[in-house]
This record gives sequence, C-alpha cells and structure tokens, in this order.
Amino acid sequence: MGKKGYAKTSMRDIAAEAGVSLGTLHYYFVDKSEMLSYCVKTFKRAFIEKVVRGCETADTLEGLITTFCDVCAHSMITDYQEHRVWFDIRSQAMYEPVFAPLRIEIEEELGAMFGTFIVAGEALSGKKASLTTDAVSWMFEGIFETQLFNFIHTDNAGQATQHLDEDFRDFCAHLFQ
Repeated sequence: MGKKGYAKTSMRDIAAEAGVSLGTLHYYFVDKSEMLSYCVKTFKRAFIEKVVRGCETADTLEGLITTFCDVCAHSMITDYQEHRVWFDIRSQAMYEPVFAPLRIEIEEELGAMFGTFIVAGEALSGKKASLTTDAVSWMFEGIFETQLFNFIHTDNAGQATQHLDEDFRDFCAHLFQ
C-alpha cells in the first residue's frame, strides 16, 4: 500500500508482495481495511514510543529538540512507505467511515506524544509553550508531511531531513520563547 496507496491496492496484491496465499491473509483479516488498520496502528504506536522515549531522556531543551528531530528524520527516511500509508488513511477517513475511528485513535496518541514533548520543553526551558498541543501536533504533521512528500518525489534524503530539522527548530524557537 505504501507504493500504490489504499485505493489501488488489493488483498491479492498484498498477498503476492508478502509471499503468502490470499486465504492466509483472509484467515487473519476480514478485508484490506481491517488489515491496514492493524498495520498502521502497530507502526504508529512503535514510532510514537521511540519519540516519547527520546523526550523523556532529554536533559536540555536543545537535546530534546535534537532527539525529536533525529528520531523523526530517521523514521521519515527509513519508514517512508509506512508514513505515506498513514497520510493516505488519514485522508481516506474523510471518505471511508471505516477509517474514522483509526484516525481519531492515532491522532489522540500523536497528541499525547506532542503533549510529552511540550511538557518536557516547558520543564527544560522554564517557559510555557505558546501553542496548544493540538496546534503543535497539526503544525508538526504539516511540516513532516511536506518533507516526506519532498523526499518521495526527489529521493533526496539529506535535503528532506535538513529541511525537517530547520523547519521544526524554527517552529520550536517560537514555541518556547
């Protein structure tokens, strides 16, 4: 699905790519939306856990921002197909009601992740964040999606990660001032 997107991928395509029979997939998942929901949820939770661990171990604001950027940039490059599927599903939820609960659940978990980042940033900077958790979450998701798009369409990992880092650092400079 990371190559073709949700709409253009069939269970048969997935079975072929995974090297398993279609029957095996249907043994575990009723349809591709159920399978995709499981996969996206599993991936996003692992990603969120990595980010939160980095936030909890930072001992300076600079260290917090650097760790956050490093974890996100690394994942953007190494896990770009999975992130691409997340953004596809997030959009599909506008049209496919089956994905609305998944979108809500993942966005709540992302919100908690950004909440952890904000609490750590406030503690390390001694300043209150200038935006709500929701605003930070949506702004960062916009920055991340833009640089993911740029990476996918230019195949220039260095440039995408540099821009992600620069954009997020600029954003954080205003967030904790």
